Amino acid sequence: EDEGESGVRDLTKAYKWLVTQPGVNPAKLILMADGLGAALSLNLLAEIRAHDAVSKSSSLPAGIALLSPWVDLSDTSSASWTKHAETDYLTPRVCAFLSEGYAGLLPASDPLVSPAHADLAGLPPTFVSVGACEVLMDQAVAFSGRLKSAGVSVELDEGEDMVHAFQIFAGFAPACQAGILRLAAFCRKMSPAHLCVNAQADGLIGGGSDMFGGDSWQ
Repeated sequence: EDEGESGVRDLTKAYKWLVTQPGVNPAKLILMADGLGAALSLNLLAEIRAHDAVSKSSSLPAGIALLSPWVDLSDTSSASWTKHAETDYLTPRVCAFLSEGYAGLLPASDPLVSPAHADLAGLPPTFVSVGACEVLMDQAVAFSGRLKSAGVSVELDEGEDMVHAFQIFAGFAPACQAGILRLAAFCRKMSPAHLCVNAQADGLIGGGSDMFGGDSWQ
């Protein structure tokens, strides 16, 4: 997560290499990222979308999963920044430091820095997960709305009483483990032939992510 422009270049090269490997079908891939990595991933998809338009090809993944996405670095005033500053380990002060380094010489509102301001039309179905007690809560909900307005199929997953990227604590709390299962349900729906889990989780996933409380926007 160096400056955004160089990061996107590196990711684009890596993705183009990946989809040319034997047996790799981009239509069966799920692109997944958390935090500021979501901004990088969305700009990667914009590059892929532009390339496909010129080459008349299709190399976008089957879906995108964004966990606690930080996609608008110009947003510093949403209510959740203040409301959850004492409950989330990702603090406004840390975010301000990271934002300056990531943006480089570009303004924070530039789409290359904050893809929430970019053209979102034509992106694959997207899973947006956010903790209800994290500083990026309002931003993630607003971004989900922008995706929906752009015609993208979106599943918004709000983890009750959860903090930033709460899925990483799956081994410590059942609610975090449930977040992993909701994510798995989305992946199975987008690329069903490439998700193998144990029988217990398979039974839970079978009902789809809504059974865990996620809001589905189509």
